[in-house]
Amino acid sequence: MGLSATSEPSNRMNEWDLKSFEWDLRPESVVIECGAFHGRWALEIATRYHPKLYLFEPQKWLEAELKFAFKGYRAQVCPFGLGTENKTTTLWEFGNDGATFVSNADARDIGQMAEIREIRTAFTEIGLGVIDLMLINIEGGEYTLIPHMFERSILPKWLMVQMHLKFGDEHKLRAQIAEHYRLLWDYGSILTAWERREN
Repeated sequence: MGLSATSEPSNRMNEWDLKSFEWDLRPESVVIECGAFHGRWALEIATRYHPKLYLFEPQKWLEAELKFAFKGYRAQVCPFGLGTENKTTTLWEFGNDGATFVSNADARDIGQMAEIREIRTAFTEIGLGVIDLMLINIEGGEYTLIPHMFERSILPKWLMVQMHLKFGDEHKLRAQIAEHYRLLWDYGSILTAWERREN
């Protein structure tokens, strides 16, 4: 996905990609990227707003790269994925930005083992409370993670989601999100942005 890839130069970004950087953030804001890969989106956010950043990426080979890229910013690299339970399981398509924990018959490799942590447990251990902005791009994991978040009252002020159609029901997930959020902008399954309802 363009939000995580490093090959797309800034002068050739898509409209949705550019829009993903435009938020009312301040240095005291808390921003999370789930599925950070090389961290291109988060680095743009860091450069623009200097918030407190948390980068979740289960491919351990990226940990050192991310720590180097975010040196000098207030960023914490978390070398695991977020999910509904604590476990070590197969990460399919390991080594690229399409890596997924969802069982994938189309996978080109046998996968490698990686860690998932239950989101509330992970956030408690890290000391994460109020979240201003959260980007979720986790190759199908969104269909289980987001409802689980809502069940545990984890409701960031703003939520961006990429929905991977081959792994779940996009319309059902949209309806679940809409119970708590109003839609800000919509680029189909590529990227949606939502703002939490305050009622």
